[in-house]
Amino acid sequence: MDLIADLTGLIDRVALAHAGTAVGDEAAAIGRRLAEPLRVAIVGRMKSGKSTLLNALVGQHIAPTDAGECTKVVTWYQHDHAPSIEAVMRDGGRVPIAFRASAHALDFELPGTTDEIDHVNVHWPTPLLADLTLVDTPGIDSPTPGVIGRTERAILPDDVQPGIADIALYVLQNKHPTDLNFLEAFAADGLSLPSPLHCIGVLARADEIGAARLDALDTAGRVAARLAADIRIRRLCNTVSPVAALPALGAGELTELQVQTLRNLASSDRSVVDDLLLDATTWSTATAPTAANALERQQLLDALGLWGVRTAIDLLRTEPQSAAALAMQLVSKSGLNALRKILTRDVKERSDLLRARSALIALDALVARSGTGDRRDLLGRIEALVSGCHELDEASVLAGIRGADLGFDANLIEEAERLLGAAGTDRRARLGLDGRADQYAVSAQARLLVTRWRSISENPFVPPEGAHVARVVSRSAEGLVRADPAMDAVSAASTHPDRESPGS
Repeated sequence: MDLIADLTGLIDRVALAHAGTAVGDEAAAIGRRLAEPLRVAIVGRMKSGKSTLLNALVGQHIAPTDAGECTKVVTWYQHDHAPSIEAVMRDGGRVPIAFRASAHALDFELPGTTDEIDHVNVHWPTPLLADLTLVDTPGIDSPTPGVIGRTERAILPDDVQPGIADIALYVLQNKHPTDLNFLEAFAADGLSLPSPLHCIGVLARADEIGAARLDALDTAGRVAARLAADIRIRRLCNTVSPVAALPALGAGELTELQVQTLRNLASSDRSVVDDLLLDATTWSTATAPTAANALERQQLLDALGLWGVRTAIDLLRTEPQSAAALAMQLVSKSGLNALRKILTRDVKERSDLLRARSALIALDALVARSGTGDRRDLLGRIEALVSGCHELDEASVLAGIRGADLGFDANLIEEAERLLGAAGTDRRARLGLDGRADQYAVSAQARLLVTRWRSISENPFVPPEGAHVARVVSRSAEGLVRADPAMDAVSAASTHPDRESPGS
């Protein structure tokens, strides 16, 4: 089943049948959205590090960040060959905005009041945005009147429209009730179509965990693992990824002069420098004689944070490095590459499914409220698309398997999640095999798992919900067998013991 092609055909049918009406216009808009890059919303509480995370992902200071509340309107960051900014007004109008690129953000003034603006479009030429549209949102705990409502209107689904995002990066700091309530609302939709990667949790200020010690990212990794294992978060976030966003961003923008200052500090009296690194205040204000004055140290702190400065000096003490090599090591240690991998590999692999999910929800809501004569037939076709798509079955089971009483032990649940694509959609990833496993090992493992999960689905002692999960998992494993380009007729028959092999 080609979900995108079938869905596009259905959308076109609605648009043509109702051309010149509001229903036709909205159907055409759904079709355009289906063809656009995946929309990734960055959501969280105030000062959780949303805008810094966006800047780190893009690799440039384009979203404003400072001590106050920076994001007061929903802002879309989209790819274009030339930079430009426009405000999309609540009445549908578009107003170009003059801007100036500063060292810390794009400086511009909004036209009119924030209540008159639906969102701001920032068009920027950077590779990441070619495949993803990033959406920065106001804090969900903002004290400013009306600001929270802008995020809720844009992100949360309702009876009329789905949210604007196909997937969310939710910036966590801890298991706060505000976070959990918002995540549960974001996961709701009219068709009950959970997504396999509907939400990714991010600890975006991971360097501040553990008092910014050199092992802060290791500590943050353990914190992220505990959050990801929590049953309530596990049902709402596919994973939780720790990222030191500020050092990752600052590493790529270090000047040669700043790197030389770090080298000088690394070669200075170790006890003096380590005393300065006790805390951020001492580092930036102490007058002890060192290879860098207070202003230079403050600039390094602003660029990298205390963990980043400590890590950079530690790396330079170990071995001399060029500015580029130092930046690469800081970014690698920051966790940013791991998050980028999730976005550019795992999420991209499911881009069609995620966009189709959003389009199905939008089309179902449109048809349900249209009141047109073909409403019942169209709703039936939408239901048929949903029920006939195994990828959506996988998504539903993957979302529901966590916390359900299936009668499986922990190892079986882990295997089921992996086969459903929780660790990636590549055949070897689903089968739990090393990337170097040869084709024979892949085929043998796939056939073994088909047999195992078919047996579980037919076990009378497995609860009904567990049997349903096992049937979906076994179909996923069967798909991995069919995907084997070297599979011959005999191996095909061996996956279906109820069928006779040729010549028997």
